Amino acid sequence: RLLPRLARRLLERLMRYSRFLADLTAEGPVETVTSGQIAEVLEIDPTQVRKDLGAIGLQGMGRVGFDACAVCRAIRVGLGVGDEGKAGLIVGVTDDLTSTNNAVELVRGGAEILGGKGGGGRPDLAQAGAPEGARADDAIEAIAAKITAGQA
Repeated sequence: RLLPRLARRLLERLMRYSRFLADLTAEGPVETVTSGQIAEVLEIDPTQVRKDLGAIGLQGMGRVGFDACAVCRAIRVGLGVGDEGKAGLIVGVTDDLTSTNNAVELVRGGAEILGGKGGGGRPDLAQAGAPEGARADDAIEAIAAKITAGQA
């Protein structure tokens, strides 16, 4: 396995945090976000949020929270969106779901949205690179929709 189970779970949570922040900032300008805000909406422990954000190099400010822009940037880098705007996409599927979800098909669908032309790996773990990192949220949403619809 390229990614241990712990790293997969971290990536999954980071993607959820990214979607939460995208929704939050769509409602209007946001300067800070607390681990409690994220945890409440995503129904997880705020300590886990702090640990995850610490794992990608962020520390919150006591009783203030995290700089929302810094969190967005750090997650994008953690998920593989570089400063040049290119994206690296990794899709992991747990063993119990590989019969209904193929990581290669999922990553190729996400890469296509990001302007890529392929991707590869195994049914449980695949990766791709693509030029349009700014569309990362769209790629993640498309992958999630395929999983929900059972089309992968």
